[in-house]
Amino acid sequence: MSDQYVYLAQLLCPERHCILAFAGQYDSLEAAQGELQARVQEAFDVAVGRKLFNPWCGICHSERLHIEVGRTNFRTIEEAMPTLQASALAQIAAAEYLKGSRN
Repeated sequence: MSDQYVYLAQLLCPERHCILAFAGQYDSLEAAQGELQARVQEAFDVAVGRKLFNPWCGICHSERLHIEVGRTNFRTIEEAMPTLQASALAQIAAAEYLKGSRN
Protein backbone atom coordinates (compact mmCIF):
# COMPACT_ATOMS: atom_id res chain seq x y z
CA MET A 1 0.00 0.00 0.00
CA SER A 2 1.19 3.49 -0.84
CA ASP A 3 2.07 6.03 1.81
CA GLN A 4 0.29 8.73 -0.16
CA TYR A 5 -2.13 11.11 1.46
CA VAL A 6 -4.12 14.11 0.33
CA TYR A 7 -2.51 17.37 1.41
CA LEU A 8 -4.25 20.73 1.59
CA ALA A 9 -2.51 24.07 1.01
CA GLN A 10 -4.37 27.12 2.29
CA LEU A 11 -3.67 30.82 1.90
CA LEU A 12 -4.62 32.18 5.31
CA CYS A 13 -4.69 35.50 7.14
CA PRO A 14 -3.55 35.70 10.80
CA GLU A 15 -7.17 35.09 11.87
CA ARG A 16 -7.06 31.86 9.82
CA HIS A 17 -9.66 32.97 7.27
CA CYS A 18 -8.97 30.94 4.14
CA ILE A 19 -8.60 32.99 0.98
CA LEU A 20 -7.65 30.19 -1.41
CA ALA A 21 -6.85 26.49 -1.17
CA PHE A 22 -5.53 23.65 -3.31
CA ALA A 23 -5.42 19.93 -2.59
CA GLY A 24 -3.31 17.17 -4.04
CA GLN A 25 -2.16 13.60 -3.42
CA TYR A 26 1.52 13.24 -2.44
CA ASP A 27 4.05 10.87 -0.88
CA SER A 28 5.30 13.40 1.67
CA LEU A 29 4.75 16.81 3.20
CA GLU A 30 7.88 18.06 1.45
CA ALA A 31 6.58 17.01 -1.97
CA ALA A 32 3.20 18.58 -1.24
CA GLN A 33 4.76 21.83 -0.03
CA GLY A 34 6.96 22.11 -3.08
CA GLU A 35 4.09 21.91 -5.55
CA LEU A 36 1.05 23.18 -3.66
CA GLN A 37 2.67 26.34 -2.29
CA ALA A 38 3.68 27.35 -5.79
CA ARG A 39 0.20 26.61 -7.18
CA VAL A 40 -1.53 28.62 -4.44
CA GLN A 41 0.83 31.58 -4.85
CA GLU A 42 0.52 31.58 -8.63
CA ALA A 43 -3.29 31.32 -8.54
CA PHE A 44 -3.50 34.14 -5.99
CA ASP A 45 -1.14 36.38 -7.96
CA VAL A 46 -3.13 35.80 -11.17
CA ALA A 47 -6.46 36.44 -9.41
CA VAL A 48 -5.18 39.66 -7.84
CA GLY A 49 -3.67 40.75 -11.16
CA ARG A 50 -7.01 40.21 -12.88
CA LYS A 51 -8.79 41.99 -10.02
CA LEU A 52 -10.76 38.86 -9.13
CA PHE A 53 -9.33 38.90 -5.59
CA ASN A 54 -8.19 41.71 -3.35
CA PRO A 55 -4.65 41.33 -2.01
CA TRP A 56 -6.01 41.09 1.55
CA CYS A 57 -8.48 39.05 3.59
CA GLY A 58 -12.03 39.98 2.66
CA ILE A 59 -13.25 39.33 6.21
CA CYS A 60 -10.72 40.98 8.53
CA HIS A 61 -8.86 43.03 5.87
CA SER A 62 -5.42 41.82 6.95
CA GLU A 63 -2.76 42.08 4.28
CA ARG A 64 -0.54 39.58 6.11
CA LEU A 65 -1.22 36.33 4.28
CA HIS A 66 0.68 33.07 4.49
CA ILE A 67 0.44 29.58 3.05
CA GLU A 68 0.11 26.50 5.24
CA VAL A 69 0.28 22.94 3.95
CA GLY A 70 -1.03 20.03 6.00
CA ARG A 71 -1.90 16.38 5.59
CA THR A 72 -5.50 15.24 5.66
CA ASN A 73 -6.69 11.78 6.71
CA PHE A 74 -7.67 10.98 3.12
CA ARG A 75 -5.51 8.64 1.05
CA THR A 76 -6.82 9.61 -2.39
CA ILE A 77 -8.32 12.67 -4.06
CA GLU A 78 -11.34 10.54 -4.97
CA GLU A 79 -11.92 9.76 -1.30
CA ALA A 80 -11.45 13.43 -0.32
CA MET A 81 -13.55 14.93 -3.12
CA PRO A 82 -16.99 14.89 -1.38
CA THR A 83 -15.53 16.69 1.64
CA LEU A 84 -13.55 19.13 -0.52
CA GLN A 85 -16.62 19.90 -2.64
CA ALA A 86 -18.82 20.44 0.42
CA SER A 87 -16.22 22.79 1.89
CA ALA A 88 -15.95 24.71 -1.40
CA LEU A 89 -19.73 25.14 -1.55
CA ALA A 90 -19.80 26.37 2.04
CA GLN A 91 -17.07 28.91 1.23
CA ILE A 92 -18.97 30.14 -1.82
CA ALA A 93 -22.13 30.55 0.24
CA ALA A 94 -20.25 32.43 2.97
CA ALA A 95 -18.62 34.74 0.40
CA GLU A 96 -22.00 35.50 -1.18
CA TYR A 97 -23.49 36.22 2.23
CA LEU A 98 -20.65 38.58 3.15
CA LYS A 99 -20.87 40.28 -0.25
CA GLY A 100 -24.62 40.82 0.20
CA SER A 101 -24.31 42.07 3.77
CA ARG A 102 -21.93 44.85 2.69
CA ASN A 103 -24.29 46.35 0.13
